[in-house]
Amino acid sequence: MNKVLSKKGNVLTMELAIILLILTFFIFFPFAIYSSYQEKNILEDIKDRGLQIVSTTGRADEDTIRTLMNEFNFYKLKPKQGQEITITFYNIDIDSGEMESEKKAVYKFVNNNGLLEGIEPIEDTMGIALKENRDIIRMTIEYPGGDFLNSILRLIGRKTKGTYKVSGFIMSEAVDEEG
Repeated sequence: MNKVLSKKGNVLTMELAIILLILTFFIFFPFAIYSSYQEKNILEDIKDRGLQIVSTTGRADEDTIRTLMNEFNFYKLKPKQGQEITITFYNIDIDSGEMESEKKAVYKFVNNNGLLEGIEPIEDTMGIALKENRDIIRMTIEYPGGDFLNSILRLIGRKTKGTYKVSGFIMSEAVDEEG
């Protein structure tokens, strides 16, 4: 190592490489943060749209899921090949902030050759959330992302989880048609 650093040209080359690495980080880091926040904001918009639709019907049905898939396609939010987007709906009576409930519906969208697939629920024990019961519908979206931010943070030896998770709730507006 001393032989490498003993020559003036070698030291200058190493200094230049370190400076370029630092400059690269400071130039691209703001863009990576902006991109990350932009993706998360779009996911929040999709979540809000999904909650509005589900509150009127009281449950996630095929039309709701198809609408959410169209939203992901519209914003060009498709995970890499083989990765999946998980959307979970919960029917709860009191929102304690916990996202564990026996009454839930889980959907997974998988990127299959550029098309999102997954209309059928993986698990569906949700039932119908009704307005008269004051049921609350909670929705969680888990989206694999943050690749650009992770590649920039690796320059300084850090890494994020690489998954965005957004969650929200709404009171059900569905009424019992039988009663």
